[in-house]
Amino acid sequence: MALTAEGKQLTEAHRLAQIAIAAQGEAVARSLWSTLDVSDLDRSTPMWLGANVQAARRFHGQSEELAASYVSEYRGAELGSAAGSVVRPGFDAALQAQTLLLAGPVRVKLLVGKGQSASGAKSGALSKYSGIMRRQVMSGGRMLVDATTKADKTAVGWRRVTDGDPCTFCAMLATRGPVYGWLC
Repeated sequence: MALTAEGKQLTEAHRLAQIAIAAQGEAVARSLWSTLDVSDLDRSTPMWLGANVQAARRFHGQSEELAASYVSEYRGAELGSAAGSVVRPGFDAALQAQTLLLAGPVRVKLLVGKGQSASGAKSGALSKYSGIMRRQVMSGGRMLVDATTKADKTAVGWRRVTDGDPCTFCAMLATRGPVYGWLC
């Protein structure tokens, strides 16, 4: 938690910028959703998945870059020195592909298997998929902050901050500290 006014301002600006990057990633994912052909998922999935992994990589990288700047600026505001290493966990394309595949085409197939129409299943899966893409994009910054904090012997820790209007569940988790922060 920031102790200085400058640290608080940096943290809020960082939070808002991360949300904006995630929204851009989601917008691209939503536009790519139309390239997934529910009448032939097996044929359309490879091209769809490749484009989505590429988008996730781009926005994940932006999230990571933003977090790297934030960590240095935050150290400067709170400690008077931006010195210290920044740990960049990087982008795991195979894990991202698996996550996006499960949230997209596999979910559509599961919904069809449960009796939904193909178009209904595709439409129903989009909302969940959009949220997954946002989470995957923001993981770039989150993983960097987590890894950097763990590697910094002077760091006390970090905590997740919800938006200005969290759902009841996320608000409850935020009050319980970082042990549950990964769920929000």
